[in-house]
Amino acid sequence: MERLLKGWKKRDMGGSRKQSNQTVMNVFTNWLDQALKTLPLTDPLYSDRFIAFKKLYNHDFVEAQKENYKYIALIEILRQLTGQDYNISIPTTEIFSQPTTISSCGQSTVKKNTLTFINGLWSQEQSSFDPICQDVQLRKLRELPLVEQQEILESCRADLASSDDIFMMLGTMLSHETYLLKIADHVQQKQTIFIEHIITASAPHVVPRFILKVGKKSQVEIVENWYSCKDDLHSFVNNLTYIQLAEGGELSYHTLHTEYPSFHHVNNIYCKQQDHSTFVHHTFTFGSTMLRMNLTAHIRGSHATTMLYGLYGLGAKEKVDHHVQVIHSRPYSLSKQHYKGILSGQSIGAFNGKIYLTPEAQKTNAYQNNNAIVLSNKANHFVKPQLEIYADDVKCTHGATSGQLDREQLFYLQTRGISEPLAKKLLLEAFGTEIINQVTIPELKNYLFDKFIEKLLKL
Repeated sequence: MERLLKGWKKRDMGGSRKQSNQTVMNVFTNWLDQALKTLPLTDPLYSDRFIAFKKLYNHDFVEAQKENYKYIALIEILRQLTGQDYNISIPTTEIFSQPTTISSCGQSTVKKNTLTFINGLWSQEQSSFDPICQDVQLRKLRELPLVEQQEILESCRADLASSDDIFMMLGTMLSHETYLLKIADHVQQKQTIFIEHIITASAPHVVPRFILKVGKKSQVEIVENWYSCKDDLHSFVNNLTYIQLAEGGELSYHTLHTEYPSFHHVNNIYCKQQDHSTFVHHTFTFGSTMLRMNLTAHIRGSHATTMLYGLYGLGAKEKVDHHVQVIHSRPYSLSKQHYKGILSGQSIGAFNGKIYLTPEAQKTNAYQNNNAIVLSNKANHFVKPQLEIYADDVKCTHGATSGQLDREQLFYLQTRGISEPLAKKLLLEAFGTEIINQVTIPELKNYLFDKFIEKLLKL
């Protein structure tokens, strides 16, 4: 490994940092090989990691850049991972940084029912669990009995192993630790679990991995926020959250990037739903150096509901790329996707939404909509709505709009004595508030509205 890095640095000292794509890929595959050799054969994920390694080794990265990662510098991310800009971080079970507090990263207090992860690893000292969460368990996968480990891995292996996404495969291979968050059956009273992720400068490569199991007819709300403790952080975060929603289970999941995290982030969420289950997901991004959101909801049961919402406000050179997919495999299901974006400066926003219906998905209702307001001539927004339908008795629609503020609405407000800057602010508030109003937690809704207004003042 040291020889590999020295060889790279020696070439870099020759005067040029612009390595060819092929050179980057050669170093990347060598790096993967070295990383795999550091893993013990007793690791419960070893076979999965090895399969991911083989798929990565033969992966067509050029085609991936063209088709799935058009708006993200994929080769540059791989170059960073292999040590050009920082040292390689091999998976470890130790926290990389010195003791870190939430207050040092934007939070003044630890809320009840809070799970805190520092660089992808659970910090018991920074967490606070209320007795109401006695039906909620957080366990490390490697500490479970071997039989239980294999049962859990087998239940999600078919979904994850079939993925050809580079970051899903990379996350499988290099994950630091796999956590199981389990909600028991028949937890009737809705409770909110807060998950705080803190990324520090001492962790250049963070690969958290979570398996969330929601029991039968249980109800739970999760609020997940991401923080960085340094404005110019150059870390790369590649996390996976795999959700199993049992029959009649209800999960409301909120993913927040509202504290202006400065790291590059690929956030992978996969939810598998059973009969009569309900999955509601909200994504709020009010500033991010680079965020790629891969969200898949797979409806495996009848009479299931999926509601996906997103709001992103971008300025300067920020980038957000949403890839959202809902797969309907059973009849009598309902899904809705509604995402909105506001872009200024030289920011880039992208939305790729897909609705996929198998022949068994009769009597399905599926809707998709994306709207964006572009405030700058140098900002760009890209949309790719997709419908793939193999059932004939369904109702499916999709729509997308990108443009400037409505001049007639602006003129109308100005004729009522409202200044142009205030009129713009009011129209943008109304545009984004529609998504914020979908949140059912009052305190969270107020927090998001304040953060949204704060972001608007910077656009």
